[in-house]
Amino acid sequence: MSDRTTKYVWGLWIFSILYCSPWFGLTEVQPDVYEPEQMQCELRLSREVYIGVFAADLILFYVLPLAVAVVVYSKIAWVLMKAVRYCSRDSPCLSLSGMDNSSSQPGICGPVGGFPGEKSGMMKPTYSASVIYNALLTSERSTILDEKREWVLQSRAQVIRMLVVIVVLFAAAWLPFRGLLVYNAFASDPWLDIWYVLFAKTFIYANSAMNPYLFNIMSRRYRMAVYRMLFGGPSKLSL
Repeated sequence: MSDRTTKYVWGLWIFSILYCSPWFGLTEVQPDVYEPEQMQCELRLSREVYIGVFAADLILFYVLPLAVAVVVYSKIAWVLMKAVRYCSRDSPCLSLSGMDNSSSQPGICGPVGGFPGEKSGMMKPTYSASVIYNALLTSERSTILDEKREWVLQSRAQVIRMLVVIVVLFAAAWLPFRGLLVYNAFASDPWLDIWYVLFAKTFIYANSAMNPYLFNIMSRRYRMAVYRMLFGGPSKLSL
């Protein structure tokens, strides 16, 4: 890793440790009310004290990341859509190398070096033949450019859909647990169901692990890259 990446990683770890360390003093282990032989983690202070803590946790680790993701991904989507608008036939994004075979003769379009037999004197290109060749070449270029433009449009739309799905999944995966924390912070009778907590936390962990599966489902380029990494060489399958 580069020095900048290493600093970012260390900074994130230090911030996480400092943010979570106060909970060693804000909580304590107590016997369960209904089953005294079992111990569980309980809040040490009154619930009113923790409203600010839960609010900061909600803002820093849910509202703020979600807002940043929406703004950044919206900007990326806007740039992609703006690039598609300018991706016309005359745009550099659709230029084809090796397709400019115009002749050096003014007013006549033909293959580089002339038509077959021209050098040997067997045949001289007529104006009508040049026009026909130019029309065929233009038609071929137009077909290829149309296909390339369609591929660019599909690729941009695919990326935009993936960004939208990532943001929606993040919001949906964290909402059950965050909603439970907010409710218990203000409710006079906290609600804790062991199966709901298990579901909410499992959903959070699944959000961290579902991105590779999401990329595999929605990105053909990602599937090809994985295939080449596993089996080597260019992909021969229709992925």
